[in-house]
Amino acid sequence: MERHSRSGSGRPPGLLPDRVAQVSGRPAEASGVRYERAPSAPTERVGSYIPWPLRLALKLGLALAVMAGGLFGPSFLDCRKRREEGGFYYGVTMGACTRQGTFDQIAMMQRRLEDVARAIGAR
Repeated sequence: MERHSRSGSGRPPGLLPDRVAQVSGRPAEASGVRYERAPSAPTERVGSYIPWPLRLALKLGLALAVMAGGLFGPSFLDCRKRREEGGFYYGVTMGACTRQGTFDQIAMMQRRLEDVARAIGAR
């Protein structure tokens, strides 16, 4: 406490002076300046205990699962709907129907990309 009295400022060490209050001649409370502590950062992230190769594999696996779901999902749902309605021919399985629907989707996407390439090349 003796240190505070020697400095003459009346504030604890480490506390910065309020420059706005000094310039305006008003006390710090009147200038609207308040001193608050910054929020403390979390000490440990959620996945920090997982080794990095496993984290990388999980991230890539999740991305591949989303892409596979986008590719196979619509075909599978269409085949399931057909099966429930009795629209399968004799000997057609869910796997074969899904595979054919996926190949059709890929072929349609390839045709669209070729059409776009031709449209760009025509300009």
